[in-house]
Amino acid sequence: MKTDMEIKNILNLIRISDSFFPMGTFAISQGMEELIKYHKYSINEISNIVSLYMEKIWKTSDIKIFLLAQRFVDGNNIQAIISLDKFAYSSKLTEELRISSTRMGRSLLNAIDIENYELFNKYILKVRNDESPCTYPIALAFVSSYLNIRQLGITSIIYTNLIETIAALVRLGEIDYIEAQKILYDLISDGKFKIEKC
Repeated sequence: MKTDMEIKNILNLIRISDSFFPMGTFAISQGMEELIKYHKYSINEISNIVSLYMEKIWKTSDIKIFLLAQRFVDGNNIQAIISLDKFAYSSKLTEELRISSTRMGRSLLNAIDIENYELFNKYILKVRNDESPCTYPIALAFVSSYLNIRQLGITSIIYTNLIETIAALVRLGEIDYIEAQKILYDLISDGKFKIEKC
């Protein structure tokens, strides 16, 4: 049986994993419009495309940044956190991705009530003074540390990207909600959602 603290931590993880939290419906589509426009996929290939995104993009970028940020948070190294935050921002190739990451990061930190956390307060001051952009992986590292969900934050990054990608296909009318659920189920049940290799 799970303790009250474990249940609270899981609920907090679910709250911060929702693709529309904390910034509302501003979400990126992972390029689905282009794939649809140029008919570069069949509906049967969606799981393969999303798996490729997961392995080649999400696991090699935001997740690595998140894990490194956690190490810097644990080490109380504000300068390393700021440098990594700037790197995370500049690694986003398009303005849409940079805006999305910083909106999600700032909204996440605004939504979580973090008290008596000196390193966090230093970071917030740097963000408010425009000395650090506040990207989502960095904000998530602080929140994961504070809520003691640690590396479960990786699940949040994968889930957020996965839902945004599948939701884009629903919004574009390429698949319906039932097909979206089937794709999500297939990805999770096939073990493609695993994070051990990160």
